[in-house]
Amino acid sequence: MHECCISGKRERFLIPAVLYLLSQSPDHGYNILQRLERYGFDPSSPDPGSLYRLLRKLESDGMISSTWESGDYGPAKRVYRITDEGSMALTHWIKMLKQNVSHITQLITDAEDLQ
Repeated sequence: MHECCISGKRERFLIPAVLYLLSQSPDHGYNILQRLERYGFDPSSPDPGSLYRLLRKLESDGMISSTWESGDYGPAKRVYRITDEGSMALTHWIKMLKQNVSHITQLITDAEDLQ
């Protein structure tokens, strides 16, 4: 792949992906990291630290909330849930992503003659 194509801002795609996953079920950070693999994120990228920073930011912005929950095994874990504000933000993200997909598809269609 050409060097110019590697520097995309996939981190921005992380926000709607996390919000979507939490809209499906509350979860703790490690499981969220694992579930992100479905959307093309390597479990080691984003690194766990950046995911937890994003979760804290989403919580401070009111898009998610968290509580400490203890399970049968191991220490208590912070479990994250989407809020009503987060659900509205997710709806907006999905609308924007659909528009982007449409524009990207059009560009690919137009550029197919180059191959």
